[in-house]
Amino acid sequence: RSSRWTVFLNANETRQNIHTLAKELYARMFSWIVGKVNDSLTNPDAVAPNPERSIGLLDVYGFEVLTDNSVQQLLINYANERLNNIFVDMTVQKEQTECMSDGVPWAYVEYQDFRGVCELIEGSPGVMRLMDEVPRFREATDSMLLGELDRQLGKHERYIGTRKLTGARFRNSGRLFGIDHYAGPVSYCVDGFLEQNADTLFPDIKEAMRGSSNALMASFFSVQAQPDVEVQKKPPSVAAQFKLAMNNLDQTIRSSGGVHYIRCIKPNNNKSPTEFDDDLVLHQITYLGLPECVKVKMMGYVYRETFDVFLARYKMLSPVTWPSYGHMDKAEAARTVLATVPGLTDKVGDAIVGNTRVFLKDGHSLFALEAEREMAMDRAWIRVQSVFRGYLARRDYTVAIKAVTTIEAGARRMVFYRRYRK
Repeated sequence: RSSRWTVFLNANETRQNIHTLAKELYARMFSWIVGKVNDSLTNPDAVAPNPERSIGLLDVYGFEVLTDNSVQQLLINYANERLNNIFVDMTVQKEQTECMSDGVPWAYVEYQDFRGVCELIEGSPGVMRLMDEVPRFREATDSMLLGELDRQLGKHERYIGTRKLTGARFRNSGRLFGIDHYAGPVSYCVDGFLEQNADTLFPDIKEAMRGSSNALMASFFSVQAQPDVEVQKKPPSVAAQFKLAMNNLDQTIRSSGGVHYIRCIKPNNNKSPTEFDDDLVLHQITYLGLPECVKVKMMGYVYRETFDVFLARYKMLSPVTWPSYGHMDKAEAARTVLATVPGLTDKVGDAIVGNTRVFLKDGHSLFALEAEREMAMDRAWIRVQSVFRGYLARRDYTVAIKAVTTIEAGARRMVFYRRYRK
């Protein structure tokens, strides 16, 4: 049988709950505004939203390195690590993997792999996992968390233990641990880690907000399905919620049709419009992996399509493959089409037929293909027009012959009729 208990909170606990409610209200209101903006941009006549006709913009704040870094900075930097891994996978690794797996000659480009940092933060054991496990012990403290971090993660190549951070240049050096991020090492102070990670609303506060007399306020905390689940279930930690959100974002980005990046480089640390710090800029270019990305793009291919897509568009260039290439192997048909374009294969590696796709090195090669296709289309249209005009001429001729025959028959009948009357 359910029962209700009254628990009195001290001043600090009350203040913490007020701050938590304010942040939760801000987050849910922000999500509500985003939803309204998306609804206003949706075509009301559409039966269902088409993900292939949507554009998503993701504005990412850079690394945060403050004098005292806590849970907030850890999560922000973790998000940057995940997004940087996605960038490397989709621009450097994916490009190289596709070319090598398709049998295209490729000189592998080495690049820095920082997946270990994400494993250190979100793995098992990892910083987030320990932040959730340590509070299960009675009288858990931030010092206990720091001890578990040093004990279980001390041998990780990207983890910087407390002993390595001791020194006059570190404040609260006995309360620090560090992570060697791709942008550089960052030290975090564990003071308040457990409290900030458990910064979630109590279920009874959510229930009270659902009963608000303000309809909009109540809708922020409403549960559409299974209303009692959110009340009874233990609320997840801040780190767990953030990890789930990053997993969803990762899946959304990787499943999208195409991703384009704009990398912002900070010219100086003084926020001056006239200063340009060479060392700072070079450091950012290096840790962002831009040199490797440029190398891969220079070695890569501007055009890559499967045999089916390539032949469906360009098979008309060769009389051997037009109108059907069913009697040929697809790779052979693609080579036949490429051979019809003058000068396309003069340069070594300019056009390559792989195991499943056609690769074009230079954009001019694609332009040459399109120019040949345009001329072939003109010839095809002329042929269609000539055939149609011939059809019209034959039809008109048939009608004319029929009309002449009818007139001649009528005239002859009249002549014979007059002769008969005489």
